[in-house]
Amino acid sequence: MSMNFFRLCGDGAHQLAICLLLYQLIWKEDGRGISLKTQEIFLLLSVARYLDLFTLFYSLYNSVAKVFYITASLWIVKSLRFPSRRMRHEQEDDIVPHCCGLILPSLILAILCGYFGSAWYSYSYSLDGVSLLEVLWTYSIIQETTAMIPQLVFMHRNRDWGPIVAKYVFLMWLYRLMYIFNWVYRSYKEPMYQHHYLVYTCGVLQSLTVPYAWFVYLRHPRPLLEEEEQDVRDSEEMAYSLLDIIEDGEGENSGSVEMERNVEATDVHSSSEGGIESPWWVRRDLELTKEIATGSVDDK
Repeated sequence: MSMNFFRLCGDGAHQLAICLLLYQLIWKEDGRGISLKTQEIFLLLSVARYLDLFTLFYSLYNSVAKVFYITASLWIVKSLRFPSRRMRHEQEDDIVPHCCGLILPSLILAILCGYFGSAWYSYSYSLDGVSLLEVLWTYSIIQETTAMIPQLVFMHRNRDWGPIVAKYVFLMWLYRLMYIFNWVYRSYKEPMYQHHYLVYTCGVLQSLTVPYAWFVYLRHPRPLLEEEEQDVRDSEEMAYSLLDIIEDGEGENSGSVEMERNVEATDVHSSSEGGIESPWWVRRDLELTKEIATGSVDDK
């Protein structure tokens, strides 16, 4: 299997994307914004695609990369499926039915391709003329086309995710785009290169997520994980500035009314701007400010 610039860039983007998730899960202990269903799909397709690790040897790099993809996907799924007590993790918005909606149709389509399509492998374990490894490899190609759907839906429904997850989505798209360039390059440079039109079709379909991926990458959510402390400080300063209305001599009643109006206006602005709901710590401070304004909490 030949190496070229585009394939190296694609592999680098793929491996960097996985390393970003491992960094967020291991060092930051933060699983927010990461779809468990997408990671389970990637684990399944990695195992299905790289079973030839035990039957064929291309190069040391190829074998190490396959082991890395499988073990890293297994660790990510384990961390999300069985999170530690310290890990921040929410999966309520991970609603895509991946088993019946994505995995099963891809497997059925792969079996049909195995029966009616051309044989892409001349080895492996054959059952009634259908190669098992061929079916599994075809399944992984088809499944990868829809693997990012749960992640994108999750990010659309839940805005509590940071730039690491956004960069992960962008790098996964870049990985597939580089592999499309790799296929085109090899078709021109390698006379014996065998065209796989199913691979081309699935790769192009997967790369069509570029508008959404680019949108996600540029439109950072509020809040960003690195800016949580700044958001808390801003909300506290807003609360104290509103409390100063009462202390400046405008009267406790009029100050409370104006304070409630400012809090409500701020709450509406933060929840309506861009359709993004305010993060939980900002909502907490706003609720506390409202209670102080109405006198339901003693101002100590």
